[in-house]
Order: sequence, then structure tokens, then C-alpha cells
Amino acid sequence: MKELVEKILKDLKSVKIDSREIKEGDIFFALRGEKTHGAYFVEDALKRGAKLAILPKEFENKFKNEKIIFVEDTLKFLIELAKERRKNLKGKIIAITGTVGKTTLKFMLSHIMNKNNKKNFPSPKSYNNFIGASLTLLNAPPETDYIIMEAGINKEGEMEELREIIKPDLGILTKIGPGHLEGLKSIEKVVEEKSKLFEKLPPDGFLVVNKNSPYIHLIKTKANIVYYEVKEKNLKWDGKYFIYKNDFNFRINVPSFGMVENALSALKTSFLLKLNISEDIFDDFKFPELRMQLINYKDAIIILDAYNANPLSMEDAIKTGTFFNKKEKFLFMGDMLELGEYSEFYHREIARILKAKNYNAVFTLGEYSRFTSEESEKLGLFSSHYTDKNKMKEKLKEILERNVLIVIKGSRKMEMEKILEGVINVP
Repeated sequence: MKELVEKILKDLKSVKIDSREIKEGDIFFALRGEKTHGAYFVEDALKRGAKLAILPKEFENKFKNEKIIFVEDTLKFLIELAKERRKNLKGKIIAITGTVGKTTLKFMLSHIMNKNNKKNFPSPKSYNNFIGASLTLLNAPPETDYIIMEAGINKEGEMEELREIIKPDLGILTKIGPGHLEGLKSIEKVVEEKSKLFEKLPPDGFLVVNKNSPYIHLIKTKANIVYYEVKEKNLKWDGKYFIYKNDFNFRINVPSFGMVENALSALKTSFLLKLNISEDIFDDFKFPELRMQLINYKDAIIILDAYNANPLSMEDAIKTGTFFNKKEKFLFMGDMLELGEYSEFYHREIARILKAKNYNAVFTLGEYSRFTSEESEKLGLFSSHYTDKNKMKEKLKEILERNVLIVIKGSRKMEMEKILEGVINVP
């Protein structure tokens, strides 16, 4: 096995797990998916130019080709390969975890590095699990100055395994809140587990931490901890920019408190890395897809923030809607998933936030969002619960013709962005 690892790493170009993405000279790893197994696409990968394909031994009798290598467990082999690659990467690895903001912060930091001509490699999309971290390490260019990675977990013990793959040099902990409670049970446990990513940071490294998080006294690290904190008194929305003035002066083009926290974290990290920063550095930053996208349609404004949802990010999206001068405000809401026994509590809490922020109505979809709808009715806020996404879409079409503000948000599996399909073109 050691010889195989050395052989692969010697002439490594790129590793892919989706045969459709294979290019000449790539290596294809066949992993088990939720619905099928990558092994069934090995012939497609080879046709597209894969120089090697790694398959589990259970398929040894089904596929014969000199370019196919069989191993006991393809996922374990992928991880071991990534660990070996990590040993030889010279660039600093910055690891980000937290309940919200990981992906946006990652790309904001990369944006600043690009403006400083620093070679950097942010992990693609929201790659943050064992597979994503391994692919990031294997596909990072060897001459990169910084590799910026996310680490996400659903249950106890996962972060220690991720840490041993990533082995970060520097760390960032974004805001902590109620997320993945189904597997982690309490916010206190969320902090304990997520901060394990930073336990082995080198003493001369640093860890940037959002001070607006609970239980941060539980963080154990040998690195220097540097805090950042956003206060509302330091923020002003001028209709085009959300302007922050305090320890740093900067602006972003969406009135989101959470996005300001991401920006401040990226700037604080950049300052520690001695990068040049300016007040207008985010003027040309493009937020990742489905994160705080502002869409104008006739007299309506839509805030599309449908990549994912938990109580923290849902509240932030609702608050963002209050900055726009519109006659009516509506939330089209899908479930916030993985909250376990706290699902009903937090979904009912959203109704109280909507009432406090003077929203006109909430339209809900999903098993748990019906609690938001029920609580809204008790509070005197109009609500309507849907079991059919197409019927919800019809309601959206009707409201869009008015002078309104619409927030669309839900967990990834809810795919709330689909209620816009066939209604408007999302840029």
C-alpha cells in the first residue's frame, strides 16, 4: 500500500469522485453515495481520460482494466492519501469551523489574499467533511501560500478525525449557536466538539474567535487567541452599503449582521497575516451562490438565502429584510433541519422574531416549519402552511407583483430556491 500511495502522489494532477468532472490525467475515486456507488461510473471516468481509477474490492469481479486499482475501502484510502499529501504541503493551512458563515468567510479571506497577490486555494463549494477535506488537500497546488479549509461535523468524535486530516496551522471559529443539535445535543457540546479542531494548533499560531459566541471559555488551544466582535452601534445602512466603523472600517453591499461578522473575521485574520486591506475591499466581492442574494423584481426585493438554515442564520435573514423600505414583508420558510429534540422550540421561536420585526406573514413548508405557522397564528401573524412546493410557488407569484420584501430560506435539503424556478431568472 505504501508503494501505491507514493506512486499516486508522485505524478498527482487531480483527484475526482464525480466521473462527469474527469479530465485527462485525473484519478477517479469510486465512493459509495446515498443512492448509488461511484464504481458504476468507472467506465465513463476512463473514457473521459482518467489515468487511474480506485475501486473497492467488492467490484473486483465486475470490472477488468489495467487502469483500475482495487483497495479494501476507497474512502479510507482517499483519507490516507490526503494525510500523506498534507505532510508535503508547504503552504499554511487555515481551518474554519463554527455554526454559521464558514463558506462565505472562506471566500472573503481568499478575496483579500487575491488582492494581495497571495497564492491561495480555498476548498471548493462547501467541502467540509472527510471527503471534502481530503479532496482539497489532494487537489491543492503544491506552490500555494495558503490553503483555506472548512471543517463541519454532525456528531461527537468527527472533529478529531477531521483535525488529523487537516492538521491546521491557523484557525478561525465563527459564531456558535444551535446547529446540528440532533447529533451534538447541546450548544455547549457544539463548542466542545468544534474547538477540537484547534487543540493541536502550534504555539506560534493564532486562533481568531467570534466573541459573540457562548461557551468560548471551553476552547482549548496552545495558539494565541484573537477575538473579534461586531456591535450594532458600529453599523449603518445607507441604502447601498452596510458600513462598519470601529477597529476596522469597511463596507459590504448587504445589510446582514452575520455577513459583517464574516467580513470582520476575514479582515482580522488578514491583519494578522500582514495583508493590505482597505475600506472598499469587499466592493467587488461576490457572495457564494444562495447566500444573501438580493434580487430586484419590478417593485419587489427578494433576499434569497436558501443554501442552509439554522436559528442563527434564519434570524439574521429576517433582520436583514427590515432594512428595506417596503410596504410589506414576507418570509417563505423551509424547515431548519438537524435540530433534534429542539426542533419545535426553535421553529416556534422564529414566529416570535417575525412578530417583533413586524413581518406581515409567513408561508411555511416542511415537517417542522408548521410549528412556526402554528405559533404565528397564536401571535396574530398571518401564516399559511404548505405541503406542496408548487402551491407555495403560486403564492409567491401572486405576492411578487406588489411592493414587497420577500425572504426565502430553509435548510439545504428543503431546496427553497426552487420556488423561484419558472417565476424569475435568478442571476
